[in-house]
Amino acid sequence: MSFNHKSKRRKWRGPALAGVSLLCSALAAWWWLGRRPVVASEPRASRVAVNVIEVTRVRSETVRSYVATTAPLREVVAAAETQGKVVSIDLTPGQSLQRGQVLAKLDDTVLRANLEKAVVAEAQAKSDLERTRTLFDAGNLSREAIESADFAYRRAVADLAITQQQLEYATIRAPFDGVVDARIAELGGMLQPGSGVAHMVDLQVIKVVAAVPESDIRLFSLGQPLEVSFGFPPSIQKMGKVSGIAAMADDAHCYRIEVDVPNTSEPALKAGLSAQIHLRISTTSAPLSVPRSAVRGAAATPQLWTVQDNHVRIVDLPPLSEATAPYIPVENVPEGTLVILDGPDDLQAGAFVEPLPSPRRQ
Repeated sequence: MSFNHKSKRRKWRGPALAGVSLLCSALAAWWWLGRRPVVASEPRASRVAVNVIEVTRVRSETVRSYVATTAPLREVVAAAETQGKVVSIDLTPGQSLQRGQVLAKLDDTVLRANLEKAVVAEAQAKSDLERTRTLFDAGNLSREAIESADFAYRRAVADLAITQQQLEYATIRAPFDGVVDARIAELGGMLQPGSGVAHMVDLQVIKVVAAVPESDIRLFSLGQPLEVSFGFPPSIQKMGKVSGIAAMADDAHCYRIEVDVPNTSEPALKAGLSAQIHLRISTTSAPLSVPRSAVRGAAATPQLWTVQDNHVRIVDLPPLSEATAPYIPVENVPEGTLVILDGPDDLQAGAFVEPLPSPRRQ
């Protein structure tokens, strides 16, 4: 009996100790939770909507404009390369031409006769050379004879090439794809080598030329994209790239800048237009700042209403020296802090709010 009694006591001792341990743990947890403040999570519908903006560094952009004028990418006076009378010309200012297209023709009657004469002379010289070689190989002629025949043939070949080239010169062709700016020669006129036939310009790319003062030349670089406006007042806007920067300034201490603007889209540009080159310069201020509209209170006791964990937190600022400045420096507020721009005037510190982002400032 004694043994059974002890066995029963040991049987119930384990569960009893476990129950006591659980009870103590529950009491300790209840006591600990009772010491912590209870934070009630407010429903989203009870939050007050406010417009906010981040504390950032002010970024601003300035535009510097320079007076310019347009010029063709290249221009040339197409000229005659041989003497002759103009027998055909049909050019109109503004006419578009392709490279190699005929501008004018000169009288080539004499040149064609000379070409026929040169062809016959070349054939005769070639025949004489072949006959001389045959006789030389048979031992009937000296080496001097074959050398003389060879020289005569080579001279005839050269004369033929010159005559053919002179005949080609009688047809004057466009040196590149371009536009006729002015017609110089007239039908029936006599031209000498170098006499002008037409002034041609290449307008596939317009070159915009400006004079930049030495104080600004460091702001430009080759290949730099720039905005260009054309006309007076400016009515056409296109983009171009810097293609040339002078290495030496002029007497006014200005440097010549060239900007190439593609002229493949409408409206088509012409040379000699008034233009302006616009250089945009972006800057970032050093101090952190907020818009003046975000600062509340008097200039002597300004405050910021910030948002942290969806609650309003009031930050005191130093007195403002310039109450009308568009941006106010806030060195004691971390960058990225949300600042209330618009909201109810009766907001209090700790109020539960729903921040709505405002457009980012530039």
